[in-house]
Amino acid sequence: MNAQHVITNPDPREDSHLIDPPELAEELFLFPLDVLPNPVVDFILSVAASVGCLVSWPATAALAAMSVAIGASRRLEVEPGWVTGCHLYCALVGPSGSGKSPVLKLASAPLEALASDKSLRAVVTAATVESLALVLRENPEGVLHELDELSALFESFGSYRSGRGADREFFLSAWSGTEIRIARIDRGHGPRKLEWIIVPEPMLSIVGGLVPERMDAFLLGGHEGDGMMQRFLYATHHDQTPVVAPARNPQECLSDYASFLQRLAQPDPKTGSAAGQSAVRRFSPEAKELFYEAKKSLEEIAAKDSDVRSYVPKLITYLARFSLILHEAAVEMGGASPLIVGEDSVLGACQLCMFYLDQYKIVMRLRREQTSAARCLKLV
Repeated sequence: MNAQHVITNPDPREDSHLIDPPELAEELFLFPLDVLPNPVVDFILSVAASVGCLVSWPATAALAAMSVAIGASRRLEVEPGWVTGCHLYCALVGPSGSGKSPVLKLASAPLEALASDKSLRAVVTAATVESLALVLRENPEGVLHELDELSALFESFGSYRSGRGADREFFLSAWSGTEIRIARIDRGHGPRKLEWIIVPEPMLSIVGGLVPERMDAFLLGGHEGDGMMQRFLYATHHDQTPVVAPARNPQECLSDYASFLQRLAQPDPKTGSAAGQSAVRRFSPEAKELFYEAKKSLEEIAAKDSDVRSYVPKLITYLARFSLILHEAAVEMGGASPLIVGEDSVLGACQLCMFYLDQYKIVMRLRREQTSAARCLKLV
């Protein structure tokens, strides 16, 4: 890639008191930019240079946008009985005022243009569970739920029904792509009657900002073990990836990124499927072997590290979802056979998983520091 100059990321220890020891920076995985297509990489680096933020923030937001562009039209069959879409739940973790909001807006802007073209996709910034279910039903190709402050989503759970709703269950099910059924009372004119909102295969991705001090919003109400926190991919304020600003101006980079997402959302009908159905991709024999080798390696890591034991099963699902996203990107760039997911896509997915596994470890350490600080403050 042609580069104009290198900009070092701001010191991640600035602007935050919830930080691990400096030696942690030496252990970090860099974000694997090389696994993404050039239009997306140029967009990521341009945004990071313009906003003055971390590479992993626009990279993570762009992955969420790519997942919705692909939407429900394509799925990956890992093995008979295990078929997945490419839903992503993502959190950009960092202090207020560090650039998360403009990153989110820039990454999702092309999807909003797609939504205005009635492509059966939507970008939602605020919604109750019931209204979000209606949006999902009306936009079966995919919905991006984008939030400036992710903790507000979890703090609002149950507020619409005085704490008696099943909001957490809604988002847990949507992550898995399983059927959502919501019963509500139609309060229109005339006698009240029961109405069902049914979304057979919801395609929902979430991306939002999260300040470290509000990280425990995931666990409000004593939900430590329901897996909500483990469903998210985290991009923390500890990213050390250098910013290599593209030679082109930011507007050109944004335009090429938007064009790429538009093409990703409209695959060649010859490699697709019947209207309303998903095209199914499958691994090549070599890619499938690599996938299971990576799965085994992740399970071995989990067996040795209690911090990530509950996270790895979700990350294995993300290994498959990343493989699908990278495959579809490679197809669009003309470098892959449409129906067969190859080794390169799985290898790239492995690198993404290792980056996000590393970031999750940082999140867990931040949580422990928060807990210790709160205990000390209480004692004082």
